[in-house]
Amino acid sequence: MAKKVALTVAGSDSSGGAGIQADLKAFQLAGVEGASVITCCVAENTQKVYEIAPLSPDFVAAQIRSVFEDLDPSSTKTGMLYSKEIVEVVSSSLKKYRVNPVVDPVLIATVGDRLSKKNLVEALTEHLIPLARIITPNTWEARELTNIEIKTLEDARKASEKLRDLGVKRVLIKGIRDPKGYASDLLFDGDRFHTLSLPELNLEVHGTGCAFSALIVGNLARGIELIGAITLAKGIVWLMMKHSRKLGKGVMMLNFDVPSAYPLPNVIKSVDESR
Repeated sequence: MAKKVALTVAGSDSSGGAGIQADLKAFQLAGVEGASVITCCVAENTQKVYEIAPLSPDFVAAQIRSVFEDLDPSSTKTGMLYSKEIVEVVSSSLKKYRVNPVVDPVLIATVGDRLSKKNLVEALTEHLIPLARIITPNTWEARELTNIEIKTLEDARKASEKLRDLGVKRVLIKGIRDPKGYASDLLFDGDRFHTLSLPELNLEVHGTGCAFSALIVGNLARGIELIGAITLAKGIVWLMMKHSRKLGKGVMMLNFDVPSAYPLPNVIKSVDESR
């Protein structure tokens, strides 16, 4: 039986640690074939972003058309889209092919540099978020999208509900820290809240958000249900972070080799039945 195909629509990272490059590594790790649509070329490394060269919206649309008219992806994600114009063409193209993507609203790089124009949040809110199968912001991105400062799980619940009001049915807010030393992700599945926790790793690692959302997409393409796809992806990313490598002079890089060498951690799960 042929492998399933997963598609990433994102930026190209010259360091190879995030964006398209990390997504394709994650797809391979998940056991699916990867297709890619490049939105921007980003000159960056583990220390900083030097320059961003967005591709023309027409060429982005042509890439999407070339993939869908031949490869028929089972699952799709969006990452760095950079501008209102690219968001609009990606949204209209995916709507044409009746695709509900996993939306990773990339706004800033791990090294702290912005990866978006000022009008990107409004464009995401108006055009792409209502199409999303699930949106996967970290706490900073969720704050930018909702104007809610997220320091606790209760803050994340409020932000999830506000994002739901924008039209997306499912929300995953990542990286909520608690005093007990855990880093938690809060999943709102449209009905209930699920908390997924693992011990916090005090590390800055390049490309974790890209790899996480790509692993979710790869798992979904294989037919794994949503909560299972997210839980599996969280365990794999945590393991790659724990064994991350110092390849450059700045932040650490994910180690995509380790999942086959170490047992996956036991993700602590709880469900809030009260909402």
